[in-house]
Amino acid sequence: MIIQKSEGKKYVGIVCRIVADGYGHKKIFINWDKNPPDYYDEYGYSAQNIHNLRRTFDLIKTRED
Repeated sequence: MIIQKSEGKKYVGIVCRIVADGYGHKKIFINWDKNPPDYYDEYGYSAQNIHNLRRTFDLIKTRED
């Protein structure tokens, strides 16, 4: 699960797909309850941006056994 804080609002989504290109750069595609203003379904978000923008994104991970 991912929570994005933007413009004083919170957007909640579930990561549905991760795609890596030939250089290892990953794109994260998210199913949102309501899309944030800067998210586009066809492009997703860069995994590096999610990792680096810790004040903007909160990640909640499940435990894998």
